[in-house]
Amino acid sequence: MNDELKKIIEQSSFEIKDGTYVYTKVATKPNENHFMISQDKDEITVITTGDKLGVLDLIGRNKICPIWSG
Repeated sequence: MNDELKKIIEQSSFEIKDGTYVYTKVATKPNENHFMISQDKDEITVITTGDKLGVLDLIGRNKICPIWSG
C-alpha cells in the first residue's frame, strides 16, 4: 500500500480486514456473524470466511480469493 492511500484510510472511518473472503448467495438469512449480510427482494448475499461456509444454506458462491493482500 502506498503512503498516500494509507494516509487516506487512516483519516477515514474505513478499515482494512486481512483475510480471504467468499461471496455467496444463500437460500435463508443466517443467524451467525459474518462479514456482511445483504438482502433485497431478489436474493440474500453473504460475504464470509471459508471456515463459516458450512453453516450457510448455499445456492452459489464465487471462488475463494483475497480481498486485500497488502
